[in-house]
Amino acid sequence: MQRQMREMDRFMNSMIDPMFGMGVPRMGMIEVSFTDDIYGGQIPSRSRQVAHPFDPFGGFGFGGIFSAMGQLREHAMNDPNSHVYSHSTVMSVGEDGRPRVVENSMRKSGDVKETRRSLRDGDREEMSIGHIIGDRSHVIEKKRDKDGNVRKQQKFVNLDEG
Repeated sequence: MQRQMREMDRFMNSMIDPMFGMGVPRMGMIEVSFTDDIYGGQIPSRSRQVAHPFDPFGGFGFGGIFSAMGQLREHAMNDPNSHVYSHSTVMSVGEDGRPRVVENSMRKSGDVKETRRSLRDGDREEMSIGHIIGDRSHVIEKKRDKDGNVRKQQKFVNLDEG
């Protein structure tokens, strides 16, 4: 819990950058951030670009916010003590004028994760649900084609089909 509070504190401090986050480049062009490992020491994480004033998402302090949010999400995904829920829906129109809807969701608590994906594209529908515990997973996929035929498939990783 303390580690998450420190991460949130770093996130808030990154918004109050020198010059109040106005996108003024720092002395170096690459900034290396440090994260705490599980034993409390600091290890360098991958380098990231410092925001430039003409970067569409980097100017006026927004680059720091977006990169910090990405780092917090990445950290939460790898932290065994975190609980994560993510959902996205993308709606578009295909070349034939029909709507295309893609939905993805993911729930994670420690080593247990559930993923759901659905696709509706004209006459075609697909859905998959995956359950993952550690290195074991079970994924169920169902597909319906334009003729109404349903195909079901199951995938087992490190599990018996029993």
